[in-house]
Amino acid sequence: MKKAIAPGIFSDNYSGSELENFLLNKQGRKMGLALDLDGTIHRGMLLRSFYESSNADLAFCLLPAVAKKSLLALIEYFLVGFSLTSKAIEYGLGIIRKNPEEQVLEMITEFSERILAGLSYDDFFETAQHITKFAYKDSLECILQLSQNYEKTMLISMSFKPVLEAYADKLIRMSGGRIKIEAYGTNLLVRNDEIFGLYTGVLNSEEKAKALIQNASGLERCAIFGNSDNDIEMFTTGSRVFGSSNCLKVSINKSPPELIEISDIYFRNWNSLKNFLSSSE
Repeated sequence: MKKAIAPGIFSDNYSGSELENFLLNKQGRKMGLALDLDGTIHRGMLLRSFYESSNADLAFCLLPAVAKKSLLALIEYFLVGFSLTSKAIEYGLGIIRKNPEEQVLEMITEFSERILAGLSYDDFFETAQHITKFAYKDSLECILQLSQNYEKTMLISMSFKPVLEAYADKLIRMSGGRIKIEAYGTNLLVRNDEIFGLYTGVLNSEEKAKALIQNASGLERCAIFGNSDNDIEMFTTGSRVFGSSNCLKVSINKSPPELIEISDIYFRNWNSLKNFLSSSE
């Protein structure tokens, strides 16, 4: 169990002043900020389960777009919804025994091939913009404050890239265009506003780590925020690329014990970070 260094903040490696210096980049180093989305920034409109909550929100909120397509598409939508919900329940009860990430990948693929294929990309992106309102309280404000001190901010997640881009656009608008945010997620194949399915597959934990490596050039330090088992590889890769003293690994919200164990800092929630940043001003 990590020791408390401030209200809602726990660490065995950093004091409060050391954390402040790193997070706010008081040394003026070339730093990057990398954040996972689901469970880290995106809270979700439904109860969080083992699968990506932004995808669950998309599935629910895409109903009008599917209904506009055709009656057959609407019937398929409900059949797939029943199938995926059944799999989620069976996994939760231990009837299906698979690696959690493998199960997520399988469900995202089924969702993409049977629901998204044939839909309008514009309708999809409009829905993606809609679900950004289900972010964790104080998360976007904290990210804005931190991003102003960094060279680069990256959203790296298994979520669909348009969802990440919708969040990035929202953050950029909130900043008045003062920050730049790049998005790395699961790509869709789109032609003439029609979605055909997945472009190159799902951005799994290994691909997330690769995205971090690709953005390391020119950076001296990095702070990485994550919330689930599929962030472990990104954490370990960050330490290897930047060095343990130049990579701040941050777990937040309902992170699993395995992630908290290898993290430098654990924030109980974004409000803990908001209060910490406010006291540092």
